[in-house]
Amino acid sequence: MKTTIIKISTISFFIVLILLSLSCQNPISDSGRKTNKNNEISPKPEETVLADKIGKPKFVDVPNLANKSSTEFDKIFGKPLQITEIKDNRAMMPGEYRLYKVEGHPKGLSVRFYKNQAKRFNLILGTPLKASKDALSEVFKINLDGISPDKTSETLSEKWKGKFNGVNFETVYAKREKVNGDFTMVHAEVGN
Repeated sequence: MKTTIIKISTISFFIVLILLSLSCQNPISDSGRKTNKNNEISPKPEETVLADKIGKPKFVDVPNLANKSSTEFDKIFGKPLQITEIKDNRAMMPGEYRLYKVEGHPKGLSVRFYKNQAKRFNLILGTPLKASKDALSEVFKINLDGISPDKTSETLSEKWKGKFNGVNFETVYAKREKVNGDFTMVHAEVGN
């Protein structure tokens, strides 16, 4: 029963993520913030989203953002590109998905909020990375030292779970598009 709920929620999440990425063609304009020639909103500068001086993609400090409210996220990332209320899964209610713009990652950061606390983070990388640990540490600031690997038969993902910076992660993983390919997505889910 529990695995069925997890499978259904994972499938639902990926469907929402795909729909969100497809609908982000015309981002909402935010007065007082600049837009570029593609009408993309520039993010507000904050500690949790920083650019490397050599042009590497920006990162999202997930351990420091875990369990923060949607209001705190809006202050850091600006107005979300899209908000989708969760109506079909009692285990995730009350909840919603929010999609935020992150420079260097054109599909944006998808965050699931449960009882107005950030619980799940997904980001499709703008530039794929060779190693899963690099993808998670560079982009999500999750140091996997001391976090036990999760045994899985999934060939496209490398998964871990454990505690980092005082935050209990139910799962942390990087995913490839194809076997032996570079890692194109990072995911982290915070425990209750």
